[in-house]
Amino acid sequence: MGTQQITVELLLKRQEVLPYVQQVVEAAETDRLALGWFPLKVYQEAAISERLIVAVAREGHEVRYAGHLLFAVTFPRGYVTQIHVDSGHRRHGIAKRMLDALKAQLGALNYISIGARVAEDLRASQEFWQCQGFYAHGTAPGGKTRGRTLVVRSHELPTQQLFATSGLSHRDPLGLGVEPSASTKLHLLGLNGVFDLGP
Repeated sequence: MGTQQITVELLLKRQEVLPYVQQVVEAAETDRLALGWFPLKVYQEAAISERLIVAVAREGHEVRYAGHLLFAVTFPRGYVTQIHVDSGHRRHGIAKRMLDALKAQLGALNYISIGARVAEDLRASQEFWQCQGFYAHGTAPGGKTRGRTLVVRSHELPTQQLFATSGLSHRDPLGLGVEPSASTKLHLLGLNGVFDLGP
């Protein structure tokens, strides 16, 4: 007897997401050390305003919660508040799919970047965010209870802007370009030269 194939689907609309809010809360509670804590109302409001992405696994007629991504927006930037994948569905690219959906959604609305704050001691999480193109650009203090340090990360979206994107990445933290191109010229002028030209 063959096994049925599992397909993962992302739910984005409020009418699809609302029935899963309680399961999202229960899943977040199982990993409170990494995710922090939010009251039920936060998840409900996020679902209603379509700021909660839920991944579900379908196997035949059975549909199960597989993960979620909770985010906030303050135009022109979005912020990932929580991302979680159920332990039985990890290593299948679900977190990446949810992040890609968020990037596409905010990019289509002309947002310029997405931010995330990740506890410094969560090494696997740090690696994940770096692999997804979120470069580290600072730190911030975490909550008083655990006294953690949070790594502040950002991902710039390829939306059209008045000014070019910074070009910052984990490979090029200064945004100078990893490989200097023939068309890009960099001119440096020391302050001594400026002072010599003065009166």
